[in-house]
Amino acid sequence: MAELGDEIVKWFSDGTDDAKRLINLKWDIRKADEVVYLTNGKVPFVIMLSADDGTVHVTVDTGVETAVLELRNRLSVYRTLLIINRRVELVKFMLDGLNENVFARVDLERTVLTKDIMDEALNVLLSSLYYAIKALKLEEQFSTQVMERITMMIQDMQKEGKSRKEIETYLVTKAGIEEDEARKLIDQVLGASAGEQGTESMYR
Repeated sequence: MAELGDEIVKWFSDGTDDAKRLINLKWDIRKADEVVYLTNGKVPFVIMLSADDGTVHVTVDTGVETAVLELRNRLSVYRTLLIINRRVELVKFMLDGLNENVFARVDLERTVLTKDIMDEALNVLLSSLYYAIKALKLEEQFSTQVMERITMMIQDMQKEGKSRKEIETYLVTKAGIEEDEARKLIDQVLGASAGEQGTESMYR
């Protein structure tokens, strides 16, 4: 495994508690075995950064163990993850560890990696985790904090001048969120608009 590099770590070291962008938050940074662990009270997951062969990996362990599940439930989780992997752009959902935990990972080419690209990766990762949480029916455990960050992301996109349709396209194409659910999220954050009413859950 290659060294991650001080420049990338520094992106996370100078933040503030009230930052609007994920990468500009005040992250607690810990390093062990060439993996950098990032934690922040506003994000309900530990983000792990590592590098090898010119690629930077941004990984999250959801803490959802599958090895202990009964066979039927385990197969249901596997099926759900395969469906999510088909829908979600950039993010890979996988199993790892002795307890076969559900992990999510974004792989970034190091030679073209910038702070903005890293922030985009964090947004896509978090949005995809929202989708996975809904699909795996884990809302009670994670949804409040994840929803806070999704809300801020949608608000920031609006401030940047993006239309509702552009925000919807981002949520659908980047994070794999169903169109109806994306519209529902946008309505919740920005207020309902004529002809744009939310519908039922995005995944059954």
